[in-house]
Amino acid sequence: MIMQVSLPGLETIGIDVFEDGRHFADYRYDTIEACLNDLAKITWIHFNPEGEWTEELIIRYTENWFAKTLEIDLENAVVHEQNSYVHHPELLNLSPLEAAFKVIVATIPREFDGLEKAIQIANDLNRDFELGDPEVTKEGILQDNEEECKSLLAWIGVEIDQHLDTLEYVEGVQFSRRSIRKTEYRRTFDEIAKRAYKVITGRPCPESVKIS
Repeated sequence: MIMQVSLPGLETIGIDVFEDGRHFADYRYDTIEACLNDLAKITWIHFNPEGEWTEELIIRYTENWFAKTLEIDLENAVVHEQNSYVHHPELLNLSPLEAAFKVIVATIPREFDGLEKAIQIANDLNRDFELGDPEVTKEGILQDNEEECKSLLAWIGVEIDQHLDTLEYVEGVQFSRRSIRKTEYRRTFDEIAKRAYKVITGRPCPESVKIS
């Protein structure tokens, strides 16, 4: 395993981890201080996998790994299953469904640079697939315009669905939609979509807005 620390002079500040020649994980920071403060912890995570893992480390490790699977081929996204809460939901006292949604709701906001980017992607999706949904605007979201909020929520639902598809292909992950009651799945799906909506927009989704 190789760890590379990037400081000023390069494009970004961060820590990259490589295993067997593959880009295994990366951690990005806004400041040098934040990067250096985290360096000892990240080194411990990846070079002492047999040590005692706290819930915080398990969560961070799992969510960083899953974010990486969205950037590279699944077969290249190496993971130590024993430290992943989607492979072992019992590590955090979660059900397989709760674990799947937890990692997804943590990952979706990391894919974008803020509300403006999310709005742009939602509108592109609407236009490319001719869904006929109203165009989403920042003003509409901040003013809780129901039709625009519904359009954005629908896009978040598509993202969640795609990530669930990805998880079901990962070997060793316990989550499977085939083993979950439809009512439980739908209720949790809606709750998670609204939770992701709040993280992305910085405000709760209007109660009257439904994803379906």
